[in-house]
Amino acid sequence: MSNWLVTGGCGFIGSHLVDALLARGDRVRVIDDLSSGKRDNLAKEVEVPKDGILSRILYKDAQVNVTLFGFDTGQELSEHTAGSPAIIQILQGEARLVIAGEEREGRAGTWIHMPARTPHSLAAKTPVVMLLLLLKSPAGSRD
Repeated sequence: MSNWLVTGGCGFIGSHLVDALLARGDRVRVIDDLSSGKRDNLAKEVEVPKDGILSRILYKDAQVNVTLFGFDTGQELSEHTAGSPAIIQILQGEARLVIAGEEREGRAGTWIHMPARTPHSLAAKTPVVMLLLLLKSPAGSRD
C-alpha cells in the first residue's frame, strides 16, 4: 500500500486518478480548492450507511481537522458545541440545521462558519454528505 497526495482531486482527471488509487488499495489524500473541481466528486467518497451516520477523517494536523460525514434520511446529530471554530459545508442532500438557536435549511452548497462553543445540531431530511473543518487556534492564541 502506497500513500498519495493528489492536488486537484475533485476535478475530472484528479477524481479518476483518486478512484484508481483507492481501487488498488492505496491511501489517498486530496487537496482541491474547488475552483474548477466538483463537490460531487468529493461527496461520492462517502457511501451513506442505511439508517446510520458515517464519519471519515480526510486530513488532520495541528491547525485543522477535516472530516467528511454521511447521514441517512432521518439521522440526527444532537445539539453540541465544539471547542474551536468550525466550518460546515453541505455537499449533497438536505438537512435542518440549528445554529445558536436559529433554524436553517441546508442543501448542496450551504456553507456555515461557527465560532467556538456555538451550540448546533443537524437532522437529515434526505441522505446528506457534509464536510466539517475544525479550525484549531495557533499555540498561545485565544479565541
